[in-house]
Amino acid sequence: MISSNREFHVAIAEAGGNHFFTGLFSRLLDEGRRILRVYYSSFGDKLPLKYVEEHKQIVRAITVGNAQLADDLAAAHASQVLRQIQDYLAQDATRPMQL
Repeated sequence: MISSNREFHVAIAEAGGNHFFTGLFSRLLDEGRRILRVYYSSFGDKLPLKYVEEHKQIVRAITVGNAQLADDLAAAHASQVLRQIQDYLAQDATRPMQL
């Protein structure tokens, strides 16, 4: 899932034609693999379909050329990922966690 997620987001960055952002997202996603592992662990390694649907909504917005909607959906998606990780880490700092 982590590799597929990386490829999805890098493909979007590449489609934008901005080499700076493509490099930035590539590095961020590469360096953030352990954090993404925590994210997926928070769901018992079974990502709920509603979060897969978020990716589909972003693709639809890009396909119809609605950059603002795509940006808004991506921002909401990123916020959800951040909140999920924060909530998961805050649950019990003493339990074992594999990274």
